[in-house]
Amino acid sequence: MPSDQGRRPVREGPIDCAYSDDGVRVVLDGSPRTVRAALAVTLGALAPLRLSRDTIQSLELVLAEVMNNIVEHAYADVPSGRIELRVDLRNGALSCQTLDDGAPLPRGLVPDPPRPEPADAPQGGFGWLLIKSLVSDLDYVRAGRRNRLRFRLPVVQAA
Repeated sequence: MPSDQGRRPVREGPIDCAYSDDGVRVVLDGSPRTVRAALAVTLGALAPLRLSRDTIQSLELVLAEVMNNIVEHAYADVPSGRIELRVDLRNGALSCQTLDDGAPLPRGLVPDPPRPEPADAPQGGFGWLLIKSLVSDLDYVRAGRRNRLRFRLPVVQAA
């Protein structure tokens, strides 16, 4: 990533953003509205990497699904919680991590839902299928009272 000269840490209401030479760290309040704003901040911070449109769209889909799952499920019984997101460019891929203090994933595992037949498919419930189809090295750990989800997304540079 080009030098972050002139790029200072950002604090906009419920979002904190800090830049590094190879990525971004965003801390946000866990609400649907803040997730949308954090996505915009994150994608803007990664603009100097000149990622392809496909890479940007895949990243946005995956991050939106992951962070909205945290808001809707991990923090379902909590009035508000914090989400920490890190995205770094490493070895030709975006290395992504989310941290939260919400409820753990059921059975302590990333869900592995079966792929439904198109005619029988319900509305919704495809988030983990989508995530798993776009990322590699998907890893979830519950350490103490904290959830950590990590994954890698292949990068294609814009022409």
